[in-house]
Amino acid sequence: MSFRSLRILDRFKFLFTKFDVDYSAMRKILELKLTMDSRRIPTVLKDKKTSSLDYIDDGNKMLKSLWMYAMLSLMPGVLSIMPIPIFGKVSFIMGISMFLVMSTMISDFSSVLLDIRDKNILMTLPVSAKTLSAAKTVHIIIYLTMITFCLNIAPLIGLAFNEGILASLLLLFMLCFMVMTVIFFTSLLYVFILKNFDGEKLKDLISSIQIVLTISITLGYQMIAHMYDFTDLNLHFTPKWWTLLLPPAWFAAPFALISGERSMVYMTLTILGVVMPILFIYLHTQVISPMFEQNLSKLNSSGTGASKAYFRRLKTRGHLAKLLCKSSDEQATFKFGYSVLSSERELKQKVYPSMALSILFPFILGMTFLEDYESTSEALAAFRNSKSYLWVYFSVMILPTIIMFIKNSQHYKGAWIYRSLPIENPKALLSGTFKSAIIRFGMLPYIFTATLMLLMYGPFVLPHLIIAFLNTIYLVLFILRTEGIILPFSRSFQVSQDGHMKGTMLGMFFAGLLAGLHYLLTLSSSTVPLIAVLLIQSIGLIPLWKNTLQINWSDLKS
Repeated sequence: MSFRSLRILDRFKFLFTKFDVDYSAMRKILELKLTMDSRRIPTVLKDKKTSSLDYIDDGNKMLKSLWMYAMLSLMPGVLSIMPIPIFGKVSFIMGISMFLVMSTMISDFSSVLLDIRDKNILMTLPVSAKTLSAAKTVHIIIYLTMITFCLNIAPLIGLAFNEGILASLLLLFMLCFMVMTVIFFTSLLYVFILKNFDGEKLKDLISSIQIVLTISITLGYQMIAHMYDFTDLNLHFTPKWWTLLLPPAWFAAPFALISGERSMVYMTLTILGVVMPILFIYLHTQVISPMFEQNLSKLNSSGTGASKAYFRRLKTRGHLAKLLCKSSDEQATFKFGYSVLSSERELKQKVYPSMALSILFPFILGMTFLEDYESTSEALAAFRNSKSYLWVYFSVMILPTIIMFIKNSQHYKGAWIYRSLPIENPKALLSGTFKSAIIRFGMLPYIFTATLMLLMYGPFVLPHLIIAFLNTIYLVLFILRTEGIILPFSRSFQVSQDGHMKGTMLGMFFAGLLAGLHYLLTLSSSTVPLIAVLLIQSIGLIPLWKNTLQINWSDLKS
């Protein structure tokens, strides 16, 4: 196969040979990697209906996914034509781009960064570690560059019409520096983890790292917004010491210079925006990448022996099963579901970032709320007089994602065992597994946010928090009825009819709908409607749960 990206890369052959990279070997490895990418479905396409045959024969799905990224460029594209200073425009555009590119790096390219299969094969051949590392880095840069370009098509066009072609070309140039920065920070983080952990602990920790990155990126995006003061619909840049630590501000500063600004802050940020990415990519190739490859072999090792904490967790699951499940069959499936959900790394990598964001959103809203008041005591008093305890519905957003993914597993081929069990109907299997999913993934965001609201408002909000919790269970039952019930852990992640995007959209929609209905309930000064709703929800939940899951094997969605 012929790749245009490789033909462009040929023109920079001298740079690779200068750093002792065998360019011909690197090019051949890249050609193989790009060919194999046609068999890998990117995250944005995993919501599509695909069969195993489509998965193999349907062309390069990485390239076909680019139109999805182009659609995402419409949001920053609107910013590019708004009547605000160009530094503000580009700061927000770069912030959004870094968020999306880093998310793509985590979701689609972590497996590429941490892949040791090619190393095991190619290192037996006359291929140096530096050549193999360069091939891996260039492979990621090729796709991240294409994705970044598609994510910024609308801003590039908007800036060209609104600010001139020079601004558009400068944005394209700074986006290349942004890609370098994203690769450096991701690799640096993984090197730190690889150096300090090994085997199974490392594999489990990767999921936690993705949560930390999601939180950090989200908080960084909020910090970009807080660099500005909004007065009479005008945007005023307020430089602070931590502005120098924000890469989006680095990459936006040259636009301020070409628009006529000549302050020391913009000059310093511009120097950082040009020098730091070059330094980052140099450190990546000369320091980070060799350390990264040296420590990658730890992924082959695995821990031995079960720890005392493992047996304590088993005991805790047994207590939870007895508390929440009646029959012995349901208790067994609860413990089975909890164990599978705790060990499915791919599932956790998809669900954990949503969990983190559902916990983080109330804090972000709280920070925004506090900014509107001069003193903390005044802000807290206004907070207690508001109905902000309805923010607990942000913790509901995770549930549709869980329900969408609970049917998936890396070991889906073992689902044949369900039919061999001596169970007349799958009710106990479904009930136990769904309860384990709610406890394992859905309860933490709810408990965290509800505890915060209890501390802020006092015990009078307890009925509202209970209603919100019961609403989450009704939401689960509604999704099960509308989407159809599928046996848990019986489908591959690759051949899935529903995915993260659909779960996120459903979560946002229904969380908003439930919060709106709950808000109407709070408008009454009497407690009678509140108590009536609480009683109706409590009485109707158990029979509705039983009725929803009371199905035969033949009723399960194929």
